[in-house]
Amino acid sequence: MSKKRILVGEDDRSIRFALSEFLHENNYQVTEANTCEAIRQSFRTITPDAAILDYSLPDGTALDLLPFLKQSYPSVPLILLTGNGTIELAVQAMKDGAEQFLTKPVQMSAISVVLERALKNQRNYQKQLAGKAKEKRESVDPFVGISPAIKQIAEKA
Repeated sequence: MSKKRILVGEDDRSIRFALSEFLHENNYQVTEANTCEAIRQSFRTITPDAAILDYSLPDGTALDLLPFLKQSYPSVPLILLTGNGTIELAVQAMKDGAEQFLTKPVQMSAISVVLERALKNQRNYQKQLAGKAKEKRESVDPFVGISPAIKQIAEKA
């Protein structure tokens, strides 16, 4: 099985390094970014399996990124980190599609648990989508056409 790709979007070099090293040690493939634009570009080029993003970045916030990321990559779990979290900010992040919202300093064991749960939820989501697609392909509409006679037969059936 191939390594899961995790994007770490963090502008603080020491935190980014610590997260990346921890993830490498836990058998993840890590891509790093330090701005909103670099995160967008990384999503376009590698499409990670999950992303751990700092809330505050030099060119914007994670809340600025969430609409684009959730629309373009709906199945990718997004875990947000912040040094100055409020309940209102956490609620807004979750409403906008964040999988989890954690405050710094965060323990690596917490990151591990949250990431594993997010990836498991992602696999379940993808299985559901695949099952729905399969059901749709296998179902046959016996009433092909739009003529009044076909509509009448379909109504009677």
